[in-house]
Amino acid sequence: MKILLDHNVWPVLWIHIKPHGVESVVRMGWERTGDREIVRLAESNGFDVILTLDRNFAEEFRGADFRLRVLILRRIRQNREPLIRAVPDILEMSERMSPGQVEELRIGE
Repeated sequence: MKILLDHNVWPVLWIHIKPHGVESVVRMGWERTGDREIVRLAESNGFDVILTLDRNFAEEFRGADFRLRVLILRRIRQNREPLIRAVPDILEMSERMSPGQVEELRIGE
């Protein structure tokens, strides 16, 4: 599974997800690119999942035809520890999502 971190996801996740195949929008040079173009680029570069904090992502892609799985991370607390502890849940949910599916995962409750 190849994972793309959106520009708004804390880079600390990189270290914890790296063994699973991860890249970031910033490292790919797409940080000034709109969401729809990021999805197109991600799909053409073989990514399976994008992790984002952007709650509007779901609305923007409702009814759109795409294969990329979108996992919106809803952080309840603004520190990184709950996010790091949630990595196994993030990976599990990413694996079981269907292509084109948009899901939310609440972190830090």
